[in-house]
Amino acid sequence: MTTNHTLTLLAAALSATSALHAQPETPETVTAILQNISAPAQPATATLEQRTAALGVLALIPADAESFIAIPHAAQSVRNLLSQRILRIVPAYKMQNLFGPAGMVTSAAIAAGPGTSEFLGNNLIPIAALFNIFDTYNTQKYLLDYNLQYEELNGSDTLDGNQKEEAARQRETRLRQGMLEINRNLLRSSSPLLSGMVPSMQNISLTAIAELHPSTGSLLKQSLNSFKEEITQYPDHSLSWHEGTYSGYDWQGVTFDGKAFSLFLENEYKNNRIEPDANERKGLEALALVKLHYLVAVRDGKAFFTICSDPAKNIKIAASPKESILATDKIAFADTRLNNNPDFLFLIDQSVNKGVAAGIASLAGQLDADAHMQSLPIQMDCLSKLYRSISAGNIEGTIWADKGIHLEITQGTVPALDLNSPLQLLPHADRPETMLYGECTTTPLVASLLGTMLDDDVKAITESTSPIRLPKEAADIWNNAKTAFSGMNGKTAVLIDNKGTLPADYPDKELAAFNIAMPRIALYKGVDNRRQTSAAWDSVWASIGTMAKGYSIPVQTEKSAGDGIDIYRLSGWPAPRRSSTTLFGPSGQIFRDLSIALTDRACVIGTPETYVKDIALAAATPPSGLKGAAFALRTEPIKDMIVRNDAYLMGNNKEFAGMLSAMYSFIASQIDGLYGTITAEGNKTRTHIYLRTK
Repeated sequence: MTTNHTLTLLAAALSATSALHAQPETPETVTAILQNISAPAQPATATLEQRTAALGVLALIPADAESFIAIPHAAQSVRNLLSQRILRIVPAYKMQNLFGPAGMVTSAAIAAGPGTSEFLGNNLIPIAALFNIFDTYNTQKYLLDYNLQYEELNGSDTLDGNQKEEAARQRETRLRQGMLEINRNLLRSSSPLLSGMVPSMQNISLTAIAELHPSTGSLLKQSLNSFKEEITQYPDHSLSWHEGTYSGYDWQGVTFDGKAFSLFLENEYKNNRIEPDANERKGLEALALVKLHYLVAVRDGKAFFTICSDPAKNIKIAASPKESILATDKIAFADTRLNNNPDFLFLIDQSVNKGVAAGIASLAGQLDADAHMQSLPIQMDCLSKLYRSISAGNIEGTIWADKGIHLEITQGTVPALDLNSPLQLLPHADRPETMLYGECTTTPLVASLLGTMLDDDVKAITESTSPIRLPKEAADIWNNAKTAFSGMNGKTAVLIDNKGTLPADYPDKELAAFNIAMPRIALYKGVDNRRQTSAAWDSVWASIGTMAKGYSIPVQTEKSAGDGIDIYRLSGWPAPRRSSTTLFGPSGQIFRDLSIALTDRACVIGTPETYVKDIALAAATPPSGLKGAAFALRTEPIKDMIVRNDAYLMGNNKEFAGMLSAMYSFIASQIDGLYGTITAEGNKTRTHIYLRTK
């Protein structure tokens, strides 16, 4: 059977499935959907018994846990996922391979003990870097072992007994020397990271608890016994077997002893008459302070896993729900959604976010910036402040299924957004042709930080020493554009619809004959000072014109005014090549005729001019009743655009185009869209994201 024939059959099957499950009901407007998910749930306070019944093994997580993630009824959640009609597009055996093992777990949770959240936040970036370093270490170790084994297998046939012994001794020597060099490289690479992490590593604990399918517990015990035999028969310089009773449970596993490993490495240095350099010495000292236990306990159909620095101190399992996190206010955020049978819950302590922000700010000092990256500290500092501006307080989240998938997140007041500002362009989201709508009002803090970062970038690439030097006019364009934006406010929106077409004067007449559907794009900003913004755009257009003439760029700049609107046009770019045509038409066409519409209330940048003017005029109408931030990504208008382009796509590859069109039609028949809102509730910020099915 040919590939094209297979694709045709798949297209037919998907088309049939689409028709089978079509639901001829009147769709809700985007406004109605967004208003619905922005409405807070009715306040509720669950009893300890209700929480215990609904939230699975969280009843075993101790009350002093700082952060956690939980899947209260994992096996049921997996079954619900596998039953979704949209997943029928994926072969059943592949879905089983992906999610089948999760069905062996009835309920699961992972929790961070006291002090661990702060450690993770402060060291999240260094930990990621260490994983990369250890991956390189393991690769080098594997290659060394492989090469020596290959040599032994392929070079021993021609040797006598004495020669074989000598060859074995030589291989052993090369193995020790090779491993020493690999360990030295490991120390050199990880030393700066370890030195910063070790002081706060003395009191950390991560505990995972899983309620298992009956067959899984016995398999786990067998694996532990095999691992124990391997560790005891082949002792390692850093790993040893550990058993003990903590918090009433019998634990077993391995202990990583950094001090023992450090002493082993020092002996290797001495035996090979090597003096460690300052960086290696620093790494050895940091390594000697590390001691971590990786332990497992199995009891009553549940498995317990922990990574901790001191088992006697760090391991805690709640003896009853009254001693668990369920008896605290930390779980109160879930009470309002218990009736929704939540599939996933999480709590991220605020110390994690503080630590991540601090880690971003300090990243520049950990990277080797060359002469052209001297602005890195400024960039990292701004990124750190931006991160702080979108994360505040503890972050609490719940996921549940109800005519789709819902994700609800609550946190403290977010400094980046003005959530008391009404949405101006929400009615445009209700238009059947709108594919994407997003709107919010940012605070001056965001504009200041982004401006600082862009200022620094422009300065760097317009200096004489920059390897990617731009003309002086580029800096003039940026400075005037910055002045234009300073006359605007934080009201921001983006809209994309499917009603665009190729212009009548499009040079490729054969392509134009297909009547290709194109997206129309508009980026809206609110305006406070039209006179300042207009003067700045005049200067920007003049600089673009000067640069275009100086570098022979075929671009024309125009300005016109009428009906209270100033229109700035940028046109004349060469038409895209036929080969660059995509599902959404010629890839560069949507930016060939860029326009800016400026009124007393709005500045809109996009294409084509008619759409830009339409959005600018809408900014003068009364705002909607919904406040905060919102977005909507809808499948139906995206499908309509692809279907309208069938004629062109069929000309290139009829069978593939048919399959593609059928696949998008199937997706659109199952999924209505992705929606989201961010709203203020007292001193809290609530985000609700909704993948809506049909």
